[in-house]
Amino acid sequence: LKHKEHFIRTLLRDVNDTLWIGTFDNGLFRYHEQTNSLTFIDHLPLNKEIRALYEDSKLNLWVGTMD
Repeated sequence: LKHKEHFIRTLLRDVNDTLWIGTFDNGLFRYHEQTNSLTFIDHLPLNKEIRALYEDSKLNLWVGTMD
């Protein structure tokens, strides 16, 4: 990871058992339990402050930011 500290603001475990982590100032991450690894989601045009995570009935991940 690029930063030493990540302040978690929101968590979501989706129907595929993937853990999504929204941070206060470092963006969105995906945790892979099988490999015990954390992936930064850098290809999304997101504000770094993730306020909310939601999975809808069509399994789309919605990400709420300050913008």
